[in-house]
Amino acid sequence: MLLTPARLPDAPYVRVTRRRDGFHLDGDAHQFLGHQILSGAGDRPDGVFAGWAWNGQTLNVFNDRYGCSPLFYGADSSSIAVSPSITRLLQLGAKPTLDFAALSVFLRMGYFLGDDTPFAAVRALPPAASLCWPRETVARGSLTLPKPLAVSHREAVAGFIELFRTAIARRPPLGPFVVPLSGGRDSRHILFELIRQGHRPESCITYHHFPPDEDRHCTPRPEEDVRVAALIAAAVDVPHEILSQPCARIRRELRKNALTSFCAGELVEGMVLADHLDRREVLVYDGIGGDVWSSGLCFDAPRMALLESGRLREIAQWLLGRREKGLEQMLKPATLREMSLELAIERVAAELQRHVGAADPPESFLFWNRIRRQIALGPYGLLRRRKVYSPYLDHDLFDFLASLPAALMVPAGIHTDAILEAYPRYAGIPFEDWSGTPREDHGHWRRMTRALAAVFSARPHSSLVRVPFLLPLLHRCALDAQWNRVAWLRPLTALYLLQLEELTNG
Repeated sequence: MLLTPARLPDAPYVRVTRRRDGFHLDGDAHQFLGHQILSGAGDRPDGVFAGWAWNGQTLNVFNDRYGCSPLFYGADSSSIAVSPSITRLLQLGAKPTLDFAALSVFLRMGYFLGDDTPFAAVRALPPAASLCWPRETVARGSLTLPKPLAVSHREAVAGFIELFRTAIARRPPLGPFVVPLSGGRDSRHILFELIRQGHRPESCITYHHFPPDEDRHCTPRPEEDVRVAALIAAAVDVPHEILSQPCARIRRELRKNALTSFCAGELVEGMVLADHLDRREVLVYDGIGGDVWSSGLCFDAPRMALLESGRLREIAQWLLGRREKGLEQMLKPATLREMSLELAIERVAAELQRHVGAADPPESFLFWNRIRRQIALGPYGLLRRRKVYSPYLDHDLFDFLASLPAALMVPAGIHTDAILEAYPRYAGIPFEDWSGTPREDHGHWRRMTRALAAVFSARPHSSLVRVPFLLPLLHRCALDAQWNRVAWLRPLTALYLLQLEELTNG
């Protein structure tokens, strides 16, 4: 069985090669991905987009100010290749040499930093990018870091309400649309404002979650999304679709890795939404970038003190060093040396330095890395066939939220207050409660460990992973369903590495 699924959507691409008799073009001379909104602040159109244009002598590659529409490239003085799929670039001849420094971070945090990818010869297009080949072989870009605003909590809430209404007004649905709905704040805010402006969705969609596993960088979540989303949909009288997760978890992990160009440790649960919408011609509203600026979700007080004193390496070690024992057991010694914790600390500290001047440095770091490089691969990777509006990325709204000082970002921040004040009619609907006990699903763990054991049994000679060490534990867990006995060894990360290894070996 090939670990990289053969049946994946054909990704557009362009490859230009300089030869003695001129340039040779392969693929699409022009490509535009995503959407533009010709309003708002900034030096380029609003919206989420990326693309390229070849005029016979020059290839111009571009994207939006956030770089949330995934686009990857590999270039030197003699050739360039660009595509939203890293797998496509490898098929076109990009060298599959692993980038150990980038992977040292990914294995510990679940996402890549800056423009890193798993492969040294492939880069992600940076935000607000400009790449003009053959004059340039490395893309230039910049982060939007608004200056801090001196505003009160009351002014911040009022500004959020007004600018969000404008963001939705700039993105009216021109046909059928759906709202993926959780029990939190981002999607609820979108739904309430759409209805306030006279736009009623075809349906709201909520999916069940897999039982929480320790190999994922997320908080254990009971079935709160389904419970609370049902209350929201009923309150606004919109049909509510609830999607169950399929049994084939491991096959979906493999497919998710390929569809996200091996840049997302999470998002497997979003595959069920992508498949559900695959044949429906509907617009989707996504809440990416909402709570990150308005709910104080990032660093605690001790870490803020370290940041203010410039002790970035200590913050990096805190972000990275909580899962080291499992990696030490799962990786081969040579691999662990190549992808060491020290290498990851250096890379994270360097990235943190780029955000020191932001109004809220922790949230800035989180947005430009975890949100841009991983979470965006849900709406703009898994849902690549759909048009997706992201109102929280409206330039005016983003600049306002990103300029709010960290002192305003207390737990629950300003987002809860903005929703309750703007839509008092729905004030009685609760927000999700993450304090409950995650449900047990022994059948899920048995199926998952059996599938993992089957994959690992077929690949006992990995150069990266200690497969013979993992296999007996997986077989045991397949019998007694005690997932916690093996989860700390990061078997899903091991699966990811085996998939990368298959690609590097052609």
